[in-house]
Formats: sequence, structure tokens, C-alpha cells
Amino acid sequence: MGSTNTRWRRSGLEVLNRAIAQSASNGSNVTVGFVDVNGLKVVNDTFGHAVGDTLIKAVSNGIKQHIRESDSLARLGGDEFLIILPGCTRTRAETIWTKIEEAFAGGIEEGGETYPVSASVGFSELSELNDHSELDVESIPRELIRMADERMYHRKQLMKSK
Repeated sequence: MGSTNTRWRRSGLEVLNRAIAQSASNGSNVTVGFVDVNGLKVVNDTFGHAVGDTLIKAVSNGIKQHIRESDSLARLGGDEFLIILPGCTRTRAETIWTKIEEAFAGGIEEGGETYPVSASVGFSELSELNDHSELDVESIPRELIRMADERMYHRKQLMKSK
């Protein structure tokens, strides 16, 4: 675990693989969220890396406060995170994310200043891979993450256009 007190990429992927295997044995669902912190480069360039690190920690803590103990958060690197939600639908994950965004609304305080916090997310659920029997074991988690990343990017583009 790093400074954000979250799992690293490899550990997160192991958790995702276990959740997928468990869903295959008990028929439950798994939803993943691909999270990208908005504006980290601008924060780092404008206010310095210490504030950028605080922003990353704030996003990590905000997510962890609103997910269940059975869920996991992994930092993929830089400003990207993966949320693993076993037994959760995409609709429920979106509801959870709304609460996370509300928690970010007030920003973070650092050195007497308040900085905005924003992150974009995309979710995908295992049940969306209609017939994942065609996919090999390694492809299923990659496909879930790819779908979630694509949705996150689309959401980020919509935010920028507004």
C-alpha cells in the first residue's frame, strides 16, 4: 500500500480476479469503476506537488469512506484508481459515486487554502459481458477495465464540454 493507503495495481487486479472467480461460482455480479482525478496536472503545476499529493489522498479517502468493507480500491498509478465492487450492479455503483461526488463538493483544505476536488468515473459490470465464455480468464478483467475506462473518458469529455 502506498501513501494513499490503497492497494497497488497488482494487488487490485488480484482482488478483481478473485471477485470474478467468486461470481462464477455463486452467480453474483461484479462491478468495476475506473476513476481519474480531474485537473491533477494543473494543481501540480499551479500549487505544487504537495498539494497534488493531498488531492490524490483526498480522492482516495473520499472513495474509501463511501464504499463497503467488501469493496476494494486500488491505485493504478498517477491519478487513476480502480474500484472493485463485488455483488454490486452498475446502477448501485452510480448511486454510490453520487455520494462520493457530494463529499468532494467542499474541496480540500491545505495550508489555509481550499482547493477543488473532482474526479471522473466509468463503471462496467460483469453481467454486461453477455457471453464471457468466449473470453479467456485473463481477458475478462481487462475487458471490464477497458469498458469502465472508456465510459470514464466519455464522462470526462462531457464534463469538459459543459
